Amino acid sequence: MEITDRPGFRVRSWWCNQPDEMNKVESLWKIRNKMTINDRDIICIPGDGWLRRYLPDPKLKDTHPELFGKNLDGSVNPYMANLTNPETIKVVADKIIQEFKKSEEKGEKINSIGFAPDDGLPMDHTPETMRLNQGFTDVFGREGVKTELSISEEWFNFVNRVAEEVTKVYPDAIITTNGYANRSLPPEGITLHPNLGVMAAFIWADTLKPVTSSKSWQGRIMGAQLKKWCELCKRVFLYEYNETMLVSGLTPVPQVRKMAINYPLFKKWGLIGFINETRLPYFEEGIATRYVRARLMWNPDADINAILDDFYKNWYGPAAAPARNFWEAIEDCLLETPFLGHEDRILPFVYTKELLERLESYLSEAEKLADSDIIKTHVLVDRLTLEHLKAYMAMKEAEFDARWVDASKHADRMIECRLALNKISPFLAMPPALTGRERYYSGDSYFGVLKRKALYQKLSGLTNGETGVLVAIAPKSVKFSLDDAGFGKHLNWYAPDFDRSKWRTIDTTIPFYAQGYISSDGMPYLGKMWYVFELEISKKFSDKSIMLYAPFVTCEAWVWVNEKYAGHRPYLEAYISPSSIDMDITEFVKYGEKNTIAVLVSTGLSPAQATDGFLGRLFLYSPLKQ
Repeated sequence: MEITDRPGFRVRSWWCNQPDEMNKVESLWKIRNKMTINDRDIICIPGDGWLRRYLPDPKLKDTHPELFGKNLDGSVNPYMANLTNPETIKVVADKIIQEFKKSEEKGEKINSIGFAPDDGLPMDHTPETMRLNQGFTDVFGREGVKTELSISEEWFNFVNRVAEEVTKVYPDAIITTNGYANRSLPPEGITLHPNLGVMAAFIWADTLKPVTSSKSWQGRIMGAQLKKWCELCKRVFLYEYNETMLVSGLTPVPQVRKMAINYPLFKKWGLIGFINETRLPYFEEGIATRYVRARLMWNPDADINAILDDFYKNWYGPAAAPARNFWEAIEDCLLETPFLGHEDRILPFVYTKELLERLESYLSEAEKLADSDIIKTHVLVDRLTLEHLKAYMAMKEAEFDARWVDASKHADRMIECRLALNKISPFLAMPPALTGRERYYSGDSYFGVLKRKALYQKLSGLTNGETGVLVAIAPKSVKFSLDDAGFGKHLNWYAPDFDRSKWRTIDTTIPFYAQGYISSDGMPYLGKMWYVFELEISKKFSDKSIMLYAPFVTCEAWVWVNEKYAGHRPYLEAYISPSSIDMDITEFVKYGEKNTIAVLVSTGLSPAQATDGFLGRLFLYSPLKQ
């Protein structure tokens, strides 16, 4: 018999940080599952910073500064192009033409070359370039912050002009760039050159829910923007973030049903494929997610239930039904929660005690039904995944109770589970690490389990007599009020005698938005808010220094103690952890009586950050003299 089968998407791949020998093994798996290996054989990835390859020599920044972009303060950025200077455009185009020629001479005949500016929020503030800027801000940026404006108009005007020059010599050449960071917003009023390819990369997008979800404003915006990109360009491919959490505790986040909804839509809109960023530890997404992703990249219209029936039957044997219930119960929670975010800060409020009980029930049933060594091993992977999740939830509960020693012990239990998974297969989990490539292999490089354990040990030391002594700890629940108009500072809301009888009481270990300040589609309140604490300080500390500490406060904070201004904790992006307040308030405190501590918190103006306000217990400590 003869069968002809064509892929639904031309580009079908993902990458992750992993050792070379593991990459070779995974490449074989990808081939067996009809994925692409060498992406450039189809279309070139426009890597961050690859614009540097084609810019004028950085040494020219002093003699020919007009060739380069400008920073906001007017200084020259030798690694950003002047996006409107014809000479710069010619230099970039000529270097690309030379690369095509060298490839042709070698017999390689590459079909595309890609470039993008440096990672972050690169801009060219040259006045001529900024005249093209339309003043738009994407959901990633903050309104009113000049360095966070969208640059899609000026950037794609620049790329268009480079493509015009290159195609004069190579009419079939494809020039790729990315729609990422401050360029992910589709440009207005610009017709893209027909030889362009665009790698869309929505770093702010909801990674848990499909683009049709009524509970996800981020998902719906991503869907609308991706559809528009596909209308503007016939070679749009998606840099999808399979890393569901930028800051991850490696807790389970399956994405099967999300993909089953998204991928047919993406195909219908004209997307040509995926070059995804993922994380090595398979136990985070679950085996089914990886397998289904490969299958749907080949055929987005495949019968998802048939795929899952086949997978669970072959992977779990007689334990298929409870194993499937296990993973789908987790995904149900992810799909139903209104909470959005890119850090695992939201997950302790997505997973519930009821969920853990159900997972235990499903897994116990699967363990009873497993009838062979291989099936028992597959079920054991799920057992370790669940024990890791239990340890994570216990760690967060201890953290919120300020039981730092217990939190550290639960972090150790998480590490034990990962090491046990690693013994089964390094693809499941890698040992946690703080340095070298290994910290990326471990999958939690931003605020991983080792960094969390170190924080708990630090906080324990500050309060148990090692490096400091606990003076007072605030209750979880305190007085709280929004400050929509920003009048609180002017009207002395921080004063001890201010009337707060109509203020709410709020739990400082739960994000403020999760306590009634979020829309049904996950849009949290943006703006200012006040937390007011009342703490008594014993007279025995009257000759001691008093420090105020709060482990997690996003995104910016100002503190008053007994009506006196104590200081400012500068703005930090919400993904930065820990985001602590740690300040000396000795000169403001009263001993042997009540102290009023008022904290004004600003979320910042980027809704995608899903800032929490307070997320942990405020306490006072007295440092020991070193």
